[in-house]
Amino acid sequence: MFMKDERVYFKSYQDLLVNLTKAFSELQAEDLRDMLFFLQEFRKNNTIPEDVIIYSTELPLEGLEVKSKAKASAIFVGGVDKSMKLKYSDKKIPPIVVIKGFYRYLIVYGEMFAIEAYIRKVPIKSIVLDLDERDIFEVFRFDDRTPAFLTALIDQSLNKGKEK
Repeated sequence: MFMKDERVYFKSYQDLLVNLTKAFSELQAEDLRDMLFFLQEFRKNNTIPEDVIIYSTELPLEGLEVKSKAKASAIFVGGVDKSMKLKYSDKKIPPIVVIKGFYRYLIVYGEMFAIEAYIRKVPIKSIVLDLDERDIFEVFRFDDRTPAFLTALIDQSLNKGKEK
C-alpha cells in the first residue's frame, strides 16, 4: 500500500475539471458525476490558491486524516464492511480528494471510498491539491482541532463491532 510514484499532473484546477472524465475513464458515470459536482462546489466555497500543484496518484491510507471523527463513524464503517461481505465490492473504487500541506494529508472527499480501500486492503487513487509547505487549516480555514487519522478510526470502529 505504498505510494506509487506515478503521478498525473494537471495544469490548474480548471484543467482538472475539464480532464476529469479522461483521467478517470475507468469509473462509472455516476461516480464521475459525483466527483465533478464535489470539485465544483469545493471551488465555489473555497479559494483555491493559484500556485497549488494538482496531481493524481496512489496514496498510502495510513497517513490520511479526515476532518472529523464523524466522517468515519462506527455505523459508516460497519456499513462498508457489511456491503463488502455481501460481495458488493467488485466495482472500481473512485478516487478521493486530498489536500496536502507540510506533512499532512486531509481527505476532503471520498472518506467512504478510503474506508472501503482500507478494508479491502487495496491502494486508493487520489487527487491531490498540494499546498507545498503551507498549512491546510490556515489556507482553507478548516478547524484544526477536529481531524483524526482515518486508519485509527476504522480500526477502532471495527474492533468495537467485534466486541459486541
